[in-house]
Order: sequence, then structure tokens, then C-alpha cells
Amino acid sequence: MAARVPVLVSSLVVAGSLCAWPSDGGAAQSTDAEERADQASRGLVTLTARSTYQGYTLSLFPGARDAGHRNVNRFSQSLDGGIYALAAGQVDVVFSLRYTTDFGTGFHRDTPADAGIPAVDGKNVLGILYFYVDWRSPSGFLNLRLGRQLILDDLAWNEVDGLKASIRFQDAHARNRLEVDAYAGLPVALDRLFSSDAFLWDGTEVYDGRSLFHGLALGGSARATVMRDLSASLTYRQALVHRSDAISTFSDEESAAASDGKFGLQEHLFGLSLGYLARPVDLSLYASLSWDLFVGKLDQGRAGVAFDPGPGFHVQAEYLRSRPRFAGDSIFNFFNIFGYDRGRIEGSMHIMGPLIIEAGYFVQAFEGGALSSGATFKGSNTVHGPSAGIEFRPAILPMAAGARFEASTNFGAGVPYGGTYRFGELFGNATFLGGRLSADARLSFTTTASDWYENVDADGDAPSNTSYRIALGATVRPVDFLDARLLLAQNIDALLEGSHYVLSELSVRY
Repeated sequence: MAARVPVLVSSLVVAGSLCAWPSDGGAAQSTDAEERADQASRGLVTLTARSTYQGYTLSLFPGARDAGHRNVNRFSQSLDGGIYALAAGQVDVVFSLRYTTDFGTGFHRDTPADAGIPAVDGKNVLGILYFYVDWRSPSGFLNLRLGRQLILDDLAWNEVDGLKASIRFQDAHARNRLEVDAYAGLPVALDRLFSSDAFLWDGTEVYDGRSLFHGLALGGSARATVMRDLSASLTYRQALVHRSDAISTFSDEESAAASDGKFGLQEHLFGLSLGYLARPVDLSLYASLSWDLFVGKLDQGRAGVAFDPGPGFHVQAEYLRSRPRFAGDSIFNFFNIFGYDRGRIEGSMHIMGPLIIEAGYFVQAFEGGALSSGATFKGSNTVHGPSAGIEFRPAILPMAAGARFEASTNFGAGVPYGGTYRFGELFGNATFLGGRLSADARLSFTTTASDWYENVDADGDAPSNTSYRIALGATVRPVDFLDARLLLAQNIDALLEGSHYVLSELSVRY
């Protein structure tokens, strides 16, 4: 008899926004230059508040009798907003604050192995995702940003408390452009008041330094566009951390020594990207790479080409080379962590207008194999698989319906590194009453076989498990400023038979 492990999830989301314009509504609509300048000097205020509650129960050991359970009752409140166009339109103040707590029970990083189930991590956490002041020169040539900021570039995310300066050059028609950024400041520390772990590096938990100056983060980028069709960028980033106590790294390699002691190198990266749009033949070509100067190896490389002759036809091919990246003093840098190569091709096409078909295929090869019982993994390190889909979108009806399928399998016998899977779904949605009411439905299945199973090194057979999911949802908009949504889902499989999911959401805009 299959074990029944109920899982109940309920969520309530209330979102609101407030836009406070200048008190003189006539000035907002006037075409008089002096009145518009006066309006800009007083600024535009925006606020968006979102409250979210989630609660669910999970069995820690599915299928076992009297197994422990983890209860999660998570509440978060966020406030995003800004004051824009102050000081004659040259200054903005932008912020995102977040409060999170959890009333549930479960294991956390300080739980002893033989302990019962204590409270979960994450109680009463107040964080600042970003909070900065922007200043723009009247000509738009120079921009200064001071405060906590999220920096997104060719090296992915970075969160810094500091100053960023940006300059921009462009011709009269914006066909040729050059933008240069440079920033310096403190890396955002974890486990401190107003800290944020939204973009936490693997292997890093806290800074143990006691001083305000706990490190240094610096970097910059240059981005150029030539004749609107050719683009290029260069990016550099370095992050250092100052510790209270010296540490010893896990290797004598030169790269590891750079993160030894009280002042260590956490991140040292260089990035490059190129793109070109060949308009006469509707081709887009792109390539990018990031080089990890800390370990002296390629971090990630990507190259591809896309053919888009019209809105109803698309073909793309891409190659990706990726290596796991960790903080400089992370123990994971010295384990056998594998990089991988992945190639894929995909395409989509509209047939007779409302019918859309899509198809794709991927091949992925890992640099090695996992170890089990002290023996080398005997399965293949290469996986591959197809994907396909069809969707019907009639122009005369506000509805859509379709099906999708994808799979990952092995070139040879046995289960490859990373396992295999099959996934398929049928879906549909429709809108009624001029958008006031919408409904959606989804039926899916997933079959998986893991490469971590007993007797894997003795050529044993990997067991597979198939789960099914039925989801029904509806959204109602009785008035323009109010949305209410309800989603019900039922999961059925050998391990979690009877589990279900409930989501309720209420959005209010004012």
C-alpha cells in the first residue's frame, strides 16, 4: 500500500500601491514648461506593499511510520518605492525593504543530530534589498548612485553598499553609444542588521569581522554599441573580506592562498560579451565569457545564433560551457565539483495563424562522474533529450490550449550522471466577461530515475517513480483595482499520494 503523506500549502498575498502626484492636478496636465519644471521639482512618490503568508507540512521521511514532520508558517512583508524627479528632475530616492518571519518548526544549521524538531531559521529578519540616491547631470552625461544597490552585469548579480559613477557618450541619433560604470564600497555582510541574503554565494554564511569596514568590493564595466547592430562589453569585479580571525584554506594551491588569513579574496572575475544583428539576413549572433581570475579558469562561456525572419518563425542554436562558482574561502572549491558542456537547438513556427508548434533538442556532458561506495561511477557522463510542444490560440476567442513534452535520457545502458526524467503536460486557459474572469487547468506527469541508488557501481537497475499533478485555477477582477485568485492542485504518486496544494491570492491596487 502506498504511504499517504498529506502536504497542504496555503498562501495569501495582498499587494497595494500608492502613487502620490503633486497636489495641483492641473499642473500635471499642463503643457506649460514652467509648471512641468515645478512639478518635477516636487517629485513623484510611488509605494508598493506586499504581504505574503505560506503554510505547509512536509514529512521528513516519506513512507516511514511515525516520521517527523516539518511545519512552515512563513510571513513576509515588503515595501518598495521611491521619490522621483526631485531637485528639478535630477535626484531619485529608491528603496526596497523586506521583513520575514517563520512560525513553523524544522531543522536548521545549529540543530544537533540527535535533537528533536526545533523552530526554523529566519525569525524576525529585517533586510534592505536596495536603498540608494540617484543624481543625474542636466545633460545626462554623468550619473551618481550612492547607497545599497544591486549591480547586474555580465558577471551576474552583485550587492554593494557604496558609490557607483556612470558616464555616457552617444551621437545625436543614438546609433553609436558608449557607457562606462565604476563602483566601490562594502560587500553586503550577512547575519547583520538590515543584511540581505538574496544573492548569497554558495559556501558563505557570515562575515565574522567586528569593524564597520568588513571588506572591499570594486568593479566596473564598459558597454559600446556601434551603428545599433554591433555591441560589446567588458566587465571586472573584485571582492575582499576582512575577518576577525585568520582562517586556513583547504589546499596549498596559489589560488587558495589568496583567500587565507584575515584579509581574503572572495571573488575576482573578468567578463566579455559580443553581439551582432545581421539585419539583411535576420540573424543574431552572440557570445560571452566570464573568467575566474581567482582559480585561473573559465567560469562560463556561451555562444549562439538565432534566425528570426518574422514574428511567426524562430530557430536558435546555442553552446554553453559552465563551471560551478563559489566564494574564495568556500570548502567546495576543493572538492571534486564538475563543470559541464551543453548544446541545444530549438525552433518555433506559427501554422495557419492560431496554431504554434515548437521543438528542441539538447546534449549535456559532465566532466567526470559521482563516487559511490568508494568506486567510480560507471554510468555515462552524457545525457540528451528532446522537447516538443503545440499550442492553439484562436484570434477570435480569448483562450489557449496545448501540450508540451520533454525528456532527458542516456546514449548507452544504465542511468547517466544526473539521472533521467520524462515530463509531459496538457494545459488550457480562457478569459470571460471582458477580462473580469479567467480560468486555467493543467494535467501533468513526471517520471524520474536517480543516479544515486543502491548497487549503482554494480550495474544495478535504477528504480523510477512517476507522479501526476492536476491543477485548477481561477482569477476574478470585479473592479479594476482588485484581483482575487484561487489555485487547487492534487499530487498523486507512490511517495506522496494524497498530497495537495492550495494557493489563494488577493491583490489590491490603490
